[in-house]
Amino acid sequence: MFGAMFFAVNKYWHAQCFQCDWCGKPLVGGKHYVVDNLPYDLECHWIKRLAIQKEQQEQEG
Repeated sequence: MFGAMFFAVNKYWHAQCFQCDWCGKPLVGGKHYVVDNLPYDLECHWIKRLAIQKEQQEQEG
């Protein structure tokens, strides 16, 4: 696979491979949010953050 690459989330990506870790949608233009060192689009970013927050609250009792 050849083509332009860019650096994000501590590694190099082909543009077509850079996608949201939650839903798999391409992150067009490289715009993304990072949670646990993984890329997410805006909507999935909030879903993931809320899931982490809920998990932490459940662990605290």
